[in-house]
Amino acid sequence: MKPAIRHGIIGAILTVVILAAGGWAVSYLGFYNVGADEPHWNFVRNFLGSTMDHSVAARDGDIDVPPLKDPKMIAAGAASYDKLCTAC
Repeated sequence: MKPAIRHGIIGAILTVVILAAGGWAVSYLGFYNVGADEPHWNFVRNFLGSTMDHSVAARDGDIDVPPLKDPKMIAAGAASYDKLCTAC
């Protein structure tokens, strides 16, 4: 194998290892604040939003959307939001 190719492969492997170690460090050591009370960096917000959109689209199937303007649905949603979301 030519030295240039070998050096390129070794460089690529080292780059992947360094990026993986950096990602692990950010995750494990808690360098990034994932709390809902702090805004995310733009690229993180875009990544999470895109991931959520694609995840939902892949699993939504043939769900019939209920009548969202129904006062009972609104009241139930408000109660759920108050119980599960307002603390954050």
